[in-house]
Amino acid sequence: MNEQERKEYFQKLQNLPILSEELADLHSHTTTSDGTLTPKELIDLALQRRLSALAITDHDTVDALPFAIDYTKNKPLLIVQGIEFSCEELPRGFEEVHILGLFIDHRNEVLRKRLVHLLEKRKEREQKMIEKLQSFGFDITFEEVAARVGVAFGRPHIAKILVEKYPQQFKTVQDVFENYIGSGKPAYIPRLDKIKVKEAISLIHTTGGIASLAHPCLYKDEDVVELVSYFVACGGDALETFYPYYVNAKGVSLEESQHKNALVQKLAQEKSLLQTGGSDFHGIIRPIMLGDCGISMEMFERLKERRMNEFKIP
Repeated sequence: MNEQERKEYFQKLQNLPILSEELADLHSHTTTSDGTLTPKELIDLALQRRLSALAITDHDTVDALPFAIDYTKNKPLLIVQGIEFSCEELPRGFEEVHILGLFIDHRNEVLRKRLVHLLEKRKEREQKMIEKLQSFGFDITFEEVAARVGVAFGRPHIAKILVEKYPQQFKTVQDVFENYIGSGKPAYIPRLDKIKVKEAISLIHTTGGIASLAHPCLYKDEDVVELVSYFVACGGDALETFYPYYVNAKGVSLEESQHKNALVQKLAQEKSLLQTGGSDFHGIIRPIMLGDCGISMEMFERLKERRMNEFKIP
């Protein structure tokens, strides 16, 4: 998607209906990671839909947060500082586990130093992946992708460019993943810096934040129980119990999505965990809209209270 197409997409969102109730959407992404909208556009959309609170949770980066905090001063929207860590637990059978950090402090030096190292290793990985794609005859360079979205790009950005350049070969981003850059595919490179669940939770706690296990039901039901138990053993605080699987997960019906959320809500209650929720809005690559999933402000206030009690933060 080029800049003009991105702007046209944003314009199409201007007629979305206003939300009928006060809601906190605690899972969203901007162009700082793999989202379609800039931080400003995302916030403007949240204001248009009259969200009460919004967490910006870009993958392994907090670069959108300083602008977001400044831009929303004197605006009727509460910005929750967030991040989404991409973790790996291969010995336990989980190739990728996502941990949300909510109510973090993006200025924390321990966090920032770790993110710098993650970024360097991400750049190295993407460079190697692009070199593999070049060896298969694809016309794409690291500089080309970076010029489009910045150096903190990921596989979806690479895939988007290939879809644009080779429309006869790739109809969707998913086509690129399934044929070249998905796990085990010819151009795939494993992560070079593998952050573990326990480290991610520890980093989040270091910043005064709450750690929530994102979309746990992207795994099989029997694996979810094991993953949640491990997450709790590592010190996790919450589960993302409100998530639009029927939109964001391939082949999941609305009924199945409701079943998955009910399963995670039951686990949260059994293990005395807090509950979070959000749309996981990325933009054009997923049909879910910002604010179409989230939690009530009553639940949101309970999250804030837990944070204040545990970290003595006013």
